[in-house]
Amino acid sequence: MKIADKNALTTMKNIIIGYLDGCYDRNEAATKLYAEVDADVLQRSDSVFMVTDCFYAIAHLTEVGYETTDFVQLQ
Repeated sequence: MKIADKNALTTMKNIIIGYLDGCYDRNEAATKLYAEVDADVLQRSDSVFMVTDCFYAIAHLTEVGYETTDFVQLQ
């Protein structure tokens, strides 16, 4: 996995943790995503599915009709 992919995943992980911990709402999470993740990692011909799937899971937090649901499994 390329360093750009790892960086994108780390950034998105932090966005998800912050959102689930209540540091910010859905809109702020999506805003952080678009501001902090380099879109080039999504547009490459060899893009990594984990990166693109994670990106769209966060992006869909605010897309009407496609909203990602909150699911936290308690142990």
